[in-house]
Amino acid sequence: MTFNIRNLILPSDYIIIAELISITNNETMDWKSIQEEDKQIPIENNVTYDEEGKLTGFCRERIVITDDSDCIVGYAVVWHAAWGVPGVMCSSFFVRPSYQEEVWIPLLRYVISWSREMKASILRTELKDYLTHVKALMEEVNFSLERHLLYSKLNLVDFVGLSYPDQIGKLEQKGFVFNTFADMQNDNVEEQIYELWKQTYMEIPGSREAFKSFEQWHKWDLQGGNSKHDLLILAWYNKQLIGLTQILYDNPTEGGMMNEYTGVRKDFRGRGVGLALKLKSIESVLHYKAKYMETGNDSRNIPMIKINNKLGYEKIPGDYIMSLDL
Repeated sequence: MTFNIRNLILPSDYIIIAELISITNNETMDWKSIQEEDKQIPIENNVTYDEEGKLTGFCRERIVITDDSDCIVGYAVVWHAAWGVPGVMCSSFFVRPSYQEEVWIPLLRYVISWSREMKASILRTELKDYLTHVKALMEEVNFSLERHLLYSKLNLVDFVGLSYPDQIGKLEQKGFVFNTFADMQNDNVEEQIYELWKQTYMEIPGSREAFKSFEQWHKWDLQGGNSKHDLLILAWYNKQLIGLTQILYDNPTEGGMMNEYTGVRKDFRGRGVGLALKLKSIESVLHYKAKYMETGNDSRNIPMIKINNKLGYEKIPGDYIMSLDL
């Protein structure tokens, strides 16, 4: 069989791209959400290089691979975000299961070649951890395992109640206060949220990414399309922000929520704040009648994984983060 790689033809390719993403991630992706996200992303590449000659700025390439019948059987996207680590190109691949063996290598070769044309130093990609045979193929072309992200899912349809009903109350009796960003929008707290988010993000095991600028974070995280101000939950002590958790309305079609981020200031860890924030997140999404909520953690983030397990999260496919020195 002969395969052909081409650039996207939009909007007609959106539907097939969404289907491939849905198959790989095992949840429905609405093609319109991809189209809406595209409207927020620059059309033209704006590649720059720092004083060390490392890739900075923004660039993106998207391709599909077709079979003899001109049917799309794979999709790849490779990019460097304006806030990304200098020199590090990121990529994602989505391939029909019946074509895994034939399609991965030509897609990889194209993405590697394009990344080298952009003078990237490292190519990083996410790979579902059930694709162990693809991981072996990638290792044959010198990719190495950088980190393992574990994902888990909490079923809210049959959710009968919280196992720790007094956790939040006990902390409130000690002077902790819990509210949401929606409650605080007139109090100029955005800078505080950003600084805590940035600080705790950089302390995550395996975290190597440069954190976004305030402007980028404000656009993509605080005001992003799936974010809701009442689903950004904040924890305070003595009027200082010491913890936060954000839930995204990730898959409205299927009633899915994503506990995108949870962080607690280092000197307040081990005091039950993380558990309380997780409990508040469950309370919040139940008001939206969510059917499930997912979350992800680095495999080395044992404390947060233990909290999720206590709350009833069950393991689902995760991601290997693979990297290639270019």
